[in-house]
Amino acid sequence: MKKLLLFLLILGGAYYWGADLAAPPAAIPTPARTQAPADTLTLRDVREQYRLWHDFRGAFEAHLDRSRFTPVEELPLFLRQAIIATEDRRFYEHGAVDLMSIARAAVSNYQAGDVQEGASTITQQVVKTVLLSDERTWLRKGQEVLLAIRMEYAYDKDEILEIYLNTIYYGSGATGIGEAARTYFDTTPAALSLAQCAMLAGLPQAPSARNPFSDYEGAKERQRTVLTLMVRQGMISPTTAENAYAEDLGLAAAP
Repeated sequence: MKKLLLFLLILGGAYYWGADLAAPPAAIPTPARTQAPADTLTLRDVREQYRLWHDFRGAFEAHLDRSRFTPVEELPLFLRQAIIATEDRRFYEHGAVDLMSIARAAVSNYQAGDVQEGASTITQQVVKTVLLSDERTWLRKGQEVLLAIRMEYAYDKDEILEIYLNTIYYGSGATGIGEAARTYFDTTPAALSLAQCAMLAGLPQAPSARNPFSDYEGAKERQRTVLTLMVRQGMISPTTAENAYAEDLGLAAAP
């Protein structure tokens, strides 16, 4: 129970501290990945890191290689829709965190006595991918929430989606949508079909288990799930989804 209360305290404190962003700290050190294990962080550590990262955008950009990015305006609408439908359907409606999902996951995790169920938004996933470790502890989750809230002060939603698509791991050694399009389909992101977009959107959650090179049937099953979610959210019609599912993927040769 103490862990749950501490996590909720961190979440509530994030909004309080967010209102104090205009006051710059006395000094801004060069940002770096946290070296200590996430479960050794104290609430004071998290708050201090949050305050010191006043220039969050500059600090965050130091961790990105934009020379490998595909700009969001060059990405197919179907790809953006497929990712949102699969990963965070209310992405453009909520802030850095989805409080309803967090509340549901917090109850589930408390009952399990550990962090077993996630409720991460796309913004939180970006923060975790670029800045944090994969450790599943309450304090590391609290740190993720704080940084995600800070990120949404510094970037708009389209920018965050662009970073997500260009930094997430898609399996088979492909990080970012440019590498994924070349690896799986020997093409560019702009030329991806709906069928290919749905396949790629299904990979980030389990890039090894659903890899079409190693488990084609499993990847096709996941592709159908993505297409179904897009239909449910009014992004495509049922007929369009069926046609995309039946379409030949045009897979490249396995690396």
